[in-house]
Amino acid sequence: MVQEVIDWLVTNPDGIYIDATLGGGGHTTALLQKLGVNARVIGIDRDTEAIDAASRRLAGEQRFSAVHGRFSEISSLADRLAVGPCDGIFADLGVSSHQIDTAGRGFSFMQDGPLDLRMNPAEGRPASELVMSLPADELASIFYRFGEERYSRRIAGKIVEERRKRELRSTAALVQVIEMVTPHKQRIKTLARIFQALRIAVNDELGELERFLAEGFQLLKPFGRMVLLTYHSLEDRIVKHFFVDKARACICPPEAPVCVCNHHPEARILTRRPVCAGAEEVARNPRARSAKLRAAEKIAETEIR
Repeated sequence: MVQEVIDWLVTNPDGIYIDATLGGGGHTTALLQKLGVNARVIGIDRDTEAIDAASRRLAGEQRFSAVHGRFSEISSLADRLAVGPCDGIFADLGVSSHQIDTAGRGFSFMQDGPLDLRMNPAEGRPASELVMSLPADELASIFYRFGEERYSRRIAGKIVEERRKRELRSTAALVQVIEMVTPHKQRIKTLARIFQALRIAVNDELGELERFLAEGFQLLKPFGRMVLLTYHSLEDRIVKHFFVDKARACICPPEAPVCVCNHHPEARILTRRPVCAGAEEVARNPRARSAKLRAAEKIAETEIR
């Protein structure tokens, strides 16, 4: 949904924009093609491989700077590059094609490799450590909360049983255990949900998202825009509720007879319903099927008055 992102994001051709999930640089490349000669684009990613790939792709582009770090640290990263208020901030919350296709990263249950799943392999614990150490109830909680998996307890119990016999430190080993207790027709969806749940837990993705939204919104100029692509209901719900809260005119408790809060909305929601990929794009890129785009614009003080 590259074109949709650009259409919703760009309001000032010579402005400052941040791609908070740089990846391979696809969205940033399209963004730079849309912008003027005086624009500036900052790319953030916690994956050093993504930083290297995007930097090679955009070598010689004077309007672009890449910085390694978590997007939840967007304010401090912007300060490091002396970047002031921004005209637009974008984040694509999906796993990059490079990460999925690289077996050594462990993001795909379709390929055998180390059960890692870390966005930054240099920090935190790999997913295999959770699988091999957490008690069954904690594993089941992760699978249910972050994967909405109906067989969470059954799968967690089987993992604990099997790890007493052998190491479960590869994607293939985990897949084998899951398939032991999952109905054949449900296996692909269940595998996707379990790997999603472990990835979210390992990278603290929902916490990172909440912190990014708060910091990123503060970094916007008046009339600046925030555009996000989400891929599952957990993260989409967080984005939706954040935008709704920022657009709220009154924060008085429901039982209050009249408004006394003197609160003013901080944002204008631009997409009342999420924008989804069209049939042509889904046919070309099946991974876009679950993508949802939401956009909001920061309200200026003059509008409030």
